[in-house]
Amino acid sequence: MSARPFLWVHAVIKAGILLGFAGYISFLVKSDALLLYIAPGMTPFVKLAAIALAVVGVYQLYEAFRQYRGEPPSCDCEDEGHSHEPSRSVFKNLLFYGLFAVPLVLGFLLPDASPGTDPHHEHAVQQPRQSETVPHSHPTKP
Repeated sequence: MSARPFLWVHAVIKAGILLGFAGYISFLVKSDALLLYIAPGMTPFVKLAAIALAVVGVYQLYEAFRQYRGEPPSCDCEDEGHSHEPSRSVFKNLLFYGLFAVPLVLGFLLPDASPGTDPHHEHAVQQPRQSETVPHSHPTKP
């Protein structure tokens, strides 16, 4: 078992982020809001990316389960002199996971509309009525 007993938590966080993005993409597809973010020609590729993210997320859950049971990483590369352990710095870990988690959370919380597209809210500039305008007076030539 590793000297750091809670390494599996990092794998669970990674899996949550990956599955969150896959879920968000599928939510956008089902709600027909995906075209607000990407060009129509990219739709099949983004759908494939969502499937790939889900597969990698499930694999991260599997790795978390293996690490929880105390098994070594499945890559068999510990003999090569490197480790897959995350940084010991809490700040670095918060920054790293936050770079992915904050946009994901904002995507779920904010509405799927660009500003100015709500037909019930007027953003137009109010033009003064013709009777309220003051005509410009031009100096007359003598």
